[in-house]
Amino acid sequence: MIEDGLFASFLIEPPCTSFSAAACPSVRSYTQPLGFDRKEEKTLHCNTLAFRTFVLLKVGRRYKRPCGCEQPRRSKMMWTHFWETLRRLGFRDNIVASCQFGSIHKKEFDFLLYLFDCIEAKCPGGHSHVKIEGRWTKGSATYHPELGLYLAKAVRRAVLRVRRLENDEVEVLGLESLVV
Repeated sequence: MIEDGLFASFLIEPPCTSFSAAACPSVRSYTQPLGFDRKEEKTLHCNTLAFRTFVLLKVGRRYKRPCGCEQPRRSKMMWTHFWETLRRLGFRDNIVASCQFGSIHKKEFDFLLYLFDCIEAKCPGGHSHVKIEGRWTKGSATYHPELGLYLAKAVRRAVLRVRRLENDEVEVLGLESLVV
């Protein structure tokens, strides 16, 4: 579907709970981000979701689609060599704190993006946050509406810019090597 142009862009948020810094019991570490026992069911399931995400992002890059992945800022997924490979291929990390969009939580996300303008919005400090625990956990798992709008506008800008670039491309006649 990406290759056929059915998606102008995409953002992926793989539900990889075992990559969480708060996962208990922990099945992976920052030094072993793919897991202590890669055959263990929970580890294997989350690794599979992560690998599929990385493949989709590489395909998005190949077909010049604005695309990206979101993970909590402390996710162990960002310590995998796959994440680092995407950085070397032109993807950029953007840290976004939900408190900058009206959330009572500081919850920070890392958006690994390709063909997007910088969307970074870090917490500058100087205000308080409600700790994410107990009854606050579920509500912190979704984007604040203002953050959702911010992301939608970023996607729109990226898609429009790519479309403008595609329309401005010069038609190649096969004689470009003759021009001196």
